[in-house]
Amino acid sequence: MTKRVFVSFNFNDKAVSDRVKLMLKAIGENTSVKWVWVENDVSYNGDTAIAWELEQLMSDCDCALFIIGDNPRTSPWLDKEASLAIARELSVICTILPEMSAQLPEFSKRLDCPVVSWHNEELADAIEQSVSYV
Repeated sequence: MTKRVFVSFNFNDKAVSDRVKLMLKAIGENTSVKWVWVENDVSYNGDTAIAWELEQLMSDCDCALFIIGDNPRTSPWLDKEASLAIARELSVICTILPEMSAQLPEFSKRLDCPVVSWHNEELADAIEQSVSYV
């Protein structure tokens, strides 16, 4: 059965976005996962628009994967994505892009969520283990 994984990354950073999408495509070939992520920046419409967009995208998700890069993600998106993942009791996984010196966001420390290396097999295994297949 296909499971849905919400992916959080900085989609405004083209280099990061392209890299993430290539990696997810490679992982997807070895798993039965449908990747879900924000593709439209609705933040100009305020917090309500962000909340609605995330609700729609995460409504049927089983897991949340937070991909952390060098750019500090202090936007309202990260906090709202994390809060919704926690409220929905989704499994949460974090990974840091290679060659990055990023700090993990505060929510990852509170949740004590696994931090998995940016490696196809390791990420695929972590996702498979975190998502309970029925």
